[in-house]
Amino acid sequence: MSRHGSKKLKAKQNTMNLFSSDSEQATFEVASSLVSTLPSPSLLLFFGTLGSGKTTFIKGLGASLGIDIDEIVSPTYQFLHIHNEGRLPLYHFDLYRLRDSKEFLSLGFEEFLEVPSGIICIEWAERIEDLLPEKRVELCFSHQNDETRTIEVRHT
Repeated sequence: MSRHGSKKLKAKQNTMNLFSSDSEQATFEVASSLVSTLPSPSLLLFFGTLGSGKTTFIKGLGASLGIDIDEIVSPTYQFLHIHNEGRLPLYHFDLYRLRDSKEFLSLGFEEFLEVPSGIICIEWAERIEDLLPEKRVELCFSHQNDETRTIEVRHT
């Protein structure tokens, strides 16, 4: 018996998975494997440099939901695209041009952080870090070389 007796210690559940992708198809496969495990609603936060595969991953999620991937493009100039044509709604934010969380709130987007169903994807989520709930999935993208990306998926 441990020094803690028979009491079970509860630790905050964090799980992390690491994936490697050397193609769009490989990124789609990682996205497909993730979407099958997500409850609805789910909040997915995307971190990584330009061109690291964030939007490609979201296209893979959309494809798994039955959304036409040609409809999924980076909403950089509009901040948000909503895709309702799949089996779950997909809310795709790209906050690259957003200044801070105050601007996010002034645009009325806070209601999208608690939608009743669907998958909420936020690229450049660090712009609104102070608004984000603890329960979320963080996806960190990094370049290993010109062709290979690493995708780190953390469930908190």
